[in-house]
Order: sequence, then C-alpha cells, then structure tokens
Amino acid sequence: MAESQLVTDLTVTLSAVAGLLIVRSQIDPAGGGVAGRFRFALMVVAAFYFLRAASWLTAFDFIRSAMFLSAAIIPFSALLLAEGFLRRHAPGFVKLVVAVGMAAIGFLSLVLPSAVTFSPAFLYLVLFYQFVSFALVFYLLVARDRHSLTQTENIAINRFAIAIPIVMILLLSDYDLLPPEHLPYLSGLGALTVAWVAVTLEARIASATRVFTAVAAIALTAGFAAWLIDLQTGLSTKETLETLAIVVSLMLVLILGLSSAAIRRDRRQTSLLGAMRKTGSLEDFLAALDQNGLTAGYTMLRGNDLQDYDGQAVIHQLKHGGALALSDLPRNKTLDTAAQSQLRELLSRIGGNEVILVAETPLTLAVGSPAGFASTSSSSLRSAFAIARVIAQRDAILKETA
Repeated sequence: MAESQLVTDLTVTLSAVAGLLIVRSQIDPAGGGVAGRFRFALMVVAAFYFLRAASWLTAFDFIRSAMFLSAAIIPFSALLLAEGFLRRHAPGFVKLVVAVGMAAIGFLSLVLPSAVTFSPAFLYLVLFYQFVSFALVFYLLVARDRHSLTQTENIAINRFAIAIPIVMILLLSDYDLLPPEHLPYLSGLGALTVAWVAVTLEARIASATRVFTAVAAIALTAGFAAWLIDLQTGLSTKETLETLAIVVSLMLVLILGLSSAAIRRDRRQTSLLGAMRKTGSLEDFLAALDQNGLTAGYTMLRGNDLQDYDGQAVIHQLKHGGALALSDLPRNKTLDTAAQSQLRELLSRIGGNEVILVAETPLTLAVGSPAGFASTSSSSLRSAFAIARVIAQRDAILKETA
C-alpha cells in the first residue's frame, strides 16, 4: 500500500472509530431494547475498523483473524437492530442466511492462514455475504408494515434505510470494485454516515426528506471540492479522492462531536425540567441547576454578601429584564444611576460580566460570565432564573399564608 493511501485509509478508518464511539456514548446503556442492540452494533463496527487499522500497522495474524471475525458479525448486528426497530422477528430464511454466513466466515477466518484470508477469493466471499445480508436488511426495513409502528419509529427506520445503500456502495471500494482503480477504503465514510443519521434521531430533524437532502448536499459539496482541488493542484484523480476522503471524514467527525455536545446540553435541560417538577423549594431548584451544570461560571450572592447594597434599587434595576450585562451599562461611569453604579462595582468585585436576578425575597443574585457559547449559556440560565423567581414568589406566598 502506498504511503499516501495508507495515510488516507488510516484517517478515514480511525475517523469512523471515533464517530461511532461518539454516537455510542450518547446512547443510554440502561435503555434496553433497541438501545442495547444499537450499542452492540456500534461497538462491533467500531471494533472492526480499529482492528483493520491495527492490521495495516502490524503483522500479527490474530489481529487479522479478529478483523474478519468482526466483519462477519456486522451483518448479524444489523439484523438484530432491524428486528428491534420493527419490533418483530425477521423471516426464517433471512435469519438462516445471516447466521450461516456469519458462522462460515467467522470459522474460516480463525482456522485459515492469513495468506488465504487475504486472497481475492476469500475477500469476495466476505463481500458477497455482507452485500446480500445488507440487501436483506434493507428489504425488511422498506417492506415493513408501517401501520404497526408509530410515526416516530417510521421516521427513524426511513433514515436508516436511506443510509444502507450508501454503505453498500462505499463498501465496494474496500474490494477495489469502484472506479478508478485502487481507491481508498471508503466504507468508513458509510459508517460515519450511519453515525450521523443516528445523531439526527435525537436532533429532531423532522423527516427523512431532510436527511436525504443533507446527505445529497454533503455529496455535492464534496464533488465541488474535488473539482476545485483538481483544478488548483493538478493532482491525479486518485490523489484528489484521497484528499477529499480525508477532508470529508474529519468534517463528519467534527459534526458528530458538535451534535453530541448539543444533545448533552438538551438532555441537561430536560433533566432540569424533571427537577423543576419535583422541586419543593427555591433552594432545591438552585441545587438542581448546579447539579445539571447550568450555573458553571457564576457565583450565587445572598444575605450578608449583599448587605452593602441597596436591595430595592438593585431589584428595580434588574426586575424588567431579569439581568444586566456589563455592556448594558453606560460607557461613561459618571452617567450611572445609583443602582447601576452599585451593579458595576459588584461585577468588578466578583469578576463577571453579567448579573442575574434569582429571587427578590430573599434577595439572591447570580454574578459571573457565561460558560461556553455565551449566547446559548446565558439565555438558558436567564430562563432558568426566571423560573426561580416564580418559585421564590410561590414560597413567599406559602410562608405568609402558613
């Protein structure tokens, strides 16, 4: 294998491993059912790509045997996942084909020497088994009884059904069956596509049409980028495709990482909503905010911390918007009102750039700087503290009527 192709193949393959593990980390292991099958499938595919990369860098026969064994298990894990999606068993014929193929390929990969397992005949046997198995899984998903499934389940299945043909086409490059000759191993891009589709299940993309449009947009952008690279550098077609494969694989891993962070933020906010339903007091709610990481970068001030400030003036200044940023204050300090002057001094003392009213009774302020992307974190926290003010008012009313 040429050095440039090895770099490309390692980049695409290890990117697939990273992308699959990122998605797997987002799936709750206690979810059971489809979640458990999905985690298993992702781990099997990630193990295959990791072992493939290791086999290129080492000469150990047991690694190559393990690689082919994991390759044999991949269609089986895909069938298990399809059965979980459909909530029913696959036809006996489909199970038989996948099970016999897995057993045969797995057994041969363990007993045959590496010289045989890397022969064209054995590689084409593996390809035939994988291609037929994926085609059968694709048929099960497309020919399903849609009326027996919910709308959400049908949307999820449609998205995976779109990804399977992409995987099957890119799989051909692993066996040098796509023009031009000696293409990089591109099936890792197919794995990253499946990982990305999985992320969209929780990212609330409304329909399979949007997923198809997004995939088409990535493909067209990649094609345009390949044309520009060829135009500017004069690289050969093979070298252009290698460069493009590296760029696309790294781009997809970046997208998966950003999507994963967004999902964790959404889950944290969902957990916060659950905590809101159970909260018994303002202190409980503020503790829930802290446990869910929304108050990172902020200092809570109350009681003796604020005894040197005019509480009513501060409340009057903050009550309308619920918060005040340092940029909201007059640039010329001499134009500050009494309350603004106090808030400016408070921000300077704590070292923050905004102050948020948490509760009027007892007076509680949050002073600090938003963590991460400022607009998102600050907006979420301001909304949370608006709820805190309602809880504080409720607690005050209950205390008066007790």
